[in-house]
Amino acid sequence: MAAAMDKLGTAQNRIVPIFITIDPERDKPEVLKKYLAAFGPRFMGSPARRTKLHRWKRNIGSSPRKQPLQGGTYSMDHSSVII
Repeated sequence: MAAAMDKLGTAQNRIVPIFITIDPERDKPEVLKKYLAAFGPRFMGSPARRTKLHRWKRNIGSSPRKQPLQGGTYSMDHSSVII
């Protein structure tokens, strides 16, 4: 995503990329801030409420799933959607 933004040149100044978490229980503001820093300062994050997350998933056709990992942790499988 950051590379695509760079290719836009000055047109990227009209775009604000926003990541919406699919795991609001884990992705607290401090976690999102650290994650988004890898993409650059223009990228914003939004911790969605559970009710809005369900509506959002239905509207864009995303269906994230929690996948257990060894050691008691988990990852989130999800589709990529750019609107």
